[in-house]
This record gives sequence, structure tokens and C-alpha cells, in this order.
Amino acid sequence: MGIRQMMSVTAATAMLICAGALQAHHSNGMFDLSKSLWVKGTVVRYQHMNPHAMITLEERKADGKIQQWIVEGPRLGRIELLGVDEHFIKLGEVIDVCGFFFKDEAIGRRLSPDPDSAAIHFIHGQVLVKPDGQKWMWGPYGQLDKCVDPNEWDTLNRGKNPLPPRPAR
Repeated sequence: MGIRQMMSVTAATAMLICAGALQAHHSNGMFDLSKSLWVKGTVVRYQHMNPHAMITLEERKADGKIQQWIVEGPRLGRIELLGVDEHFIKLGEVIDVCGFFFKDEAIGRRLSPDPDSAAIHFIHGQVLVKPDGQKWMWGPYGQLDKCVDPNEWDTLNRGKNPLPPRPAR
């Protein structure tokens, strides 16, 4: 086998290995879709970055304690399709997010600025509600009908992002 053939085989093998890892990362399979979770909190950090936008929220509990959440959002290309920019989410805003926990909490921990902190919870946010009440289809992973009534789907701001099919009734 010549050097060119060897390089081609090596490159093809590497692409196949990477494709599997990418498919595993970009799927509903890494989230617990059995139930959604709504979180209302104050934005303390917003990172408009690759591979996914990240929002850090502080939720004030009934006992006055603060619970910190890291909300994984869409990739930047999807944000561009929404027609918004890095100023879309502002520090100090109170927003609501409907999302889903990671099946493996260790995945979420790798996203944290403090991976050793057990006090931070991680979700993938699918629907985001801004202070003005407008609902945005935020992240692509999850089951939309667990966050929004299918009769409300047409009211979601989604820019040029496609809307998933309605569930059968």
C-alpha cells in the first residue's frame, strides 16, 4: 500500500470514529426526556460561544437560598437563525427556561466553571421565556410538547429554525 492510500485509509477511519462521537453528542439520547423542568432565575452569565450558548441562572428558593443552574443552549448557527445576537440575553434579566436534565450528570459537570461544585445543576434548555412573556424555541434537544402545549407551538419565536412535527393526538 502506497503512502497516499495509507493516508486516505487513515483519514477515512478517523472521520468514521469522529462521526460516531459527534452523533452521540448531538442527539436527544444524552437527555432524560421522561420529564421536563421549568426554572425561573436571574441571568448572572451568558456565554454566546461554540459549541453551545450557555446561560447561568440563579434561582431564589422559597427558603431564600440561591440555586445555581447552567442552561445549555443552541449552537451559534441556530442562534443566528433565530435572528438574535449576543445581546439577546442580558445580565440581571429574570427568565424562565423549560429544559431537560442530562442523563449523565458528569457531562453537565464538564460544562461548569466549577466542575467540583455539587451545588450547580445542569439542563439543556429547550424553551426560553423572556421578561416580556415572549416564548422562544431555544435549544434543539428535548420534547417540545413537554414544555409547551401543542396548540401554542405557532406562537413560539423560532426565527428560521424548523418547528418539529406536532405529536399525534
